[in-house]
Amino acid sequence: MLILSPLAVQVARQRLAAGRISYFRAAFTFGGVGGYRVVGRVGARRIVLEAAKAGVRNSWRPVFRGRLEPARTGSRLVGTLGWHPVVKAITALWLGAVSCLFLGLVVRLVALAWNGNATGDDVLFCLVPLAFVVFFAGLSAWAILAGRGEVRYLRSWLADRLQTPDAGIPGYRPWQGQQQFGDS
Repeated sequence: MLILSPLAVQVARQRLAAGRISYFRAAFTFGGVGGYRVVGRVGARRIVLEAAKAGVRNSWRPVFRGRLEPARTGSRLVGTLGWHPVVKAITALWLGAVSCLFLGLVVRLVALAWNGNATGDDVLFCLVPLAFVVFFAGLSAWAILAGRGEVRYLRSWLADRLQTPDAGIPGYRPWQGQQQFGDS
């Protein structure tokens, strides 16, 4: 993801920091319902931001991880937008382990069938890990679809904070005209 800004690096960093709330503060203020908020850290070297809908927990929420760099006409925000690395690791570990268990049980079932010792219980026992794989894959897909609005909001928020004309969604600026955390 790349967003060019006419603002100097320090000014752009200040605008991003002013519009977000910290993870610590978000933990104590997300009890209600409402719109989106941008949560994260804006440091000297790294920027980690995510849009979060108030009152909704989603581990598969997209996270922007990047940095501000100087450019000829101001600055540019460079980074990636995707799952948090821990979520990627846990998802891969869980799906990998349960898939290996399923394949191992299929090999066992084939070996039992080859010897003529397979029963209906062995077939059912073999399908249990497959149900876990399907459930977890479905849960992940549902959470990704639920986070689509968060992606649009975060892109629009970043573009607006950095004063770029391409805000992602034409006319979509829900934070204008209302008090946001971190705004004065």
